[in-house]
Amino acid sequence: MQLTDAIEIREFVENDHEGVRRVANEAHAFLRKFYIWKPGRNRAETDRPYVRLVATIGSIVVGTLTYETHKDHIYFGSLGVLSDYRHHGVARSFVTYLESVAFSIGIFLIQCDTIEETGNVAIFEKLGFQEFSRVISKDRSSPDGELVYIISLQKWLSFTKSRSTAG
Repeated sequence: MQLTDAIEIREFVENDHEGVRRVANEAHAFLRKFYIWKPGRNRAETDRPYVRLVATIGSIVVGTLTYETHKDHIYFGSLGVLSDYRHHGVARSFVTYLESVAFSIGIFLIQCDTIEETGNVAIFEKLGFQEFSRVISKDRSSPDGELVYIISLQKWLSFTKSRSTAG
């Protein structure tokens, strides 16, 4: 059995706290190699309501993602995957799940942001996303104080094929 066949995507439940914390700590440690938050940043963007998903293999939380549903699109962020499970289809499984959510509510656009310097743009492009905006981050910099760029990506969905609805 391939690893991708074993990945389950579902909504967060209370018992997932420790697993989500582990994923977040590892993902943040990796990202701090590329960017840091500037002191006094506006935290309002992180206080919006969202749905948290987890990716599990057996009883292990191997990834997490948050998303918000808007009138015309789904926006996701906070995508993190444990290093031992990267490049094994976890991000693709999350995107497939979000496509099913979008389909079930009649939305045809999924968006996300990433910091260019992390190298994640290429991963999202492999998943069918295209860049639509590139701006200098006002609240983040490299650990050396250099500018970093926020890349906004989007994926327009085509529902010409039959799809199953999210879980």
